[in-house]
Amino acid sequence: MLRDAGRGITATAAMLLLFTAFALLSLLQALYGAAVYERVAGRMDDGYNLRASLSYVANKLHAHDGAGGVDIEQAEGLPVLRLRDEERESVTLVYFFDGALMEQTVEAAARFDPGAGQRIAELADFTIREIEGGYAFTAYTFEGTMRALDVRLRAGEASP
Repeated sequence: MLRDAGRGITATAAMLLLFTAFALLSLLQALYGAAVYERVAGRMDDGYNLRASLSYVANKLHAHDGAGGVDIEQAEGLPVLRLRDEERESVTLVYFFDGALMEQTVEAAARFDPGAGQRIAELADFTIREIEGGYAFTAYTFEGTMRALDVRLRAGEASP
């Protein structure tokens, strides 16, 4: 009789050990999956910010595309894409400041304040330069990914 009681304790201990190992491995797998998900989600956010920033600027540029409606100027030490709206006598300013692509709509004669703009996309860097017949934009993510876009003006030449 005592011999059968020892077998029950051994079987119970083995089952508890197996259950503990299963629970531990399940927990480790869940933690690993969460880490992988976090990396994938971070890359997706960076990719979204990259594509969204370039598409946004291209659409804004085409919306203001007209004779003399678009130019680049240096303001407060930043290259600023100026998009003029003749009907409302306002200017939309697109620029990179403090880790983000920014947009600010102001009256034509208003003073430029880089911090007053609205954040469009979080980026590591964003460059704007004039090319023949249009503008070139380059965006960089915090992971080092880079995308470039050249936008040709449809209605007129780039302003000098």
